[in-house]
Amino acid sequence: MRKKQPSTHEKHNQPATSASAGKAEHGHVFPVQDNSPHQPGGWFAKIFAPPQKFVARVRAVRRAAATQPSTPPADDRYLRLLAEMDNLKKRVVKEKEDLHRFALEDLMKDLLPVLDSFDKGFAVLKNDTALAQSAFATGMQLVAEQLHKILTGHGLQTVSSCGEAFDPRVHQAIRREETADVESEIVAAEFAKGYLLHNRLLRPALVSVQLPLAATKTEEKA
Repeated sequence: MRKKQPSTHEKHNQPATSASAGKAEHGHVFPVQDNSPHQPGGWFAKIFAPPQKFVARVRAVRRAAATQPSTPPADDRYLRLLAEMDNLKKRVVKEKEDLHRFALEDLMKDLLPVLDSFDKGFAVLKNDTALAQSAFATGMQLVAEQLHKILTGHGLQTVSSCGEAFDPRVHQAIRREETADVESEIVAAEFAKGYLLHNRLLRPALVSVQLPLAATKTEEKA
């Protein structure tokens, strides 16, 4: 009785034995190994496994990114830039206003000697009653008042001196007198007026100062 020959499909499904392992038809030889991608050490893992240097580089980049400060959101950067622009605009406006307010500073300084001349002329009129009642004195008084009005309108201010407490910020003492009549430094006389332009000092007032005796002795001991 003849044995039944296995079909082609059955031949392909039969496991390879030790005698026929690694051999195929027509004399071709294949290595015996598991070609499954999930098998460690298989051809898939050898081909597609990343190199060690690449893995170390990726880890180093990740560590560096974790230690760096996070970038602020776009909204925060926009608000910060908007605030800087607003501050810059305010600063430019203030500089423009200061330039306009103090543009006449040099002219004011040049006119101060003219004001000093008027003050000296009025001091002479006080000692001459006949001249003080003349038309000349009246005209000089009108010119001085008009000039003071114009300069005051542009920000010129007079520094208060006589009888005031001595202030080194606006007073320059050219004479000092000790007396027991005062308890602190007081301006006794004024030799030249001081002036301010929009609260900025143009020229300090030249004055004489009365000092208390106790303060004078303390300074001498020191």
